[in-house]
Amino acid sequence: LMENMRALMFPDTDLRSAFAMPLESKGMQLCTKHQPLKSRARPAFLWMLRIPDAGAPSVSLAQPARLPLGWKSTTKVECANLAQMRTLPRAREWKLISADREASVPVTVEVGSQDDS
Repeated sequence: LMENMRALMFPDTDLRSAFAMPLESKGMQLCTKHQPLKSRARPAFLWMLRIPDAGAPSVSLAQPARLPLGWKSTTKVECANLAQMRTLPRAREWKLISADREASVPVTVEVGSQDDS
């Protein structure tokens, strides 16, 4: 079934997987298996990001926030580095933890636009 769906959604396309590897000069290199191209097909690469080796992101509030209980609001957060910011959409079971680690409150989080700060 999935093979038929792929043929309907991407006709004449040879889908290939590729890992994005960062370069020292702030560039990116795509690593993929070298295969001959199918006749009359154009190559299309699916990029992948390796997550299993990444630890939980360390996120903190950019400034103190006072929010009414149960209200939806937008709050800016900071990460230790850019790599952690990219893994935020995959994080689950968010909790707000007090500075002294005595209290924790589960929260629902949606990651918005990233401005890389």
